[in-house]
Amino acid sequence: MGKPAGESADDTSWREREEDNDLNDDVQALQQAWVAEVVAPDLLRYHEVLVDDMVALCENMQAGVYESREADGRTGGRTADADALFTISVHQMSLDRVRFSLAKYLRTRLLKLEKHAMHILLNEGRYVSSGCISRR
Repeated sequence: MGKPAGESADDTSWREREEDNDLNDDVQALQQAWVAEVVAPDLLRYHEVLVDDMVALCENMQAGVYESREADGRTGGRTADADALFTISVHQMSLDRVRFSLAKYLRTRLLKLEKHAMHILLNEGRYVSSGCISRR
């Protein structure tokens, strides 16, 4: 992906740092939601927008990792330099971190839903109106 006309290398690196900060903020928000869910005795509000954003982010990151690996595969790995391989590894680790955080949060909610299924079903209206669960 090329940079827009008139954009310097400093602008590009600043944009990448901003994207990294946004990713770190989202992962931190997801981890805070997970910790809150773990320590709360009741089912908390579902962070639907955050989860949907993180799932879309995972899909985009995975596509980028696949593209990078395919580009390396087309050259037979001969022209790939150490920096390119390192970059692919860093992106894969970042993807794994996001997936792990997302799985922790969703697994915790699922365990609570399973544990308190009868109570939640009997009081479904209260849980739906408070945003803890959705009807979809």
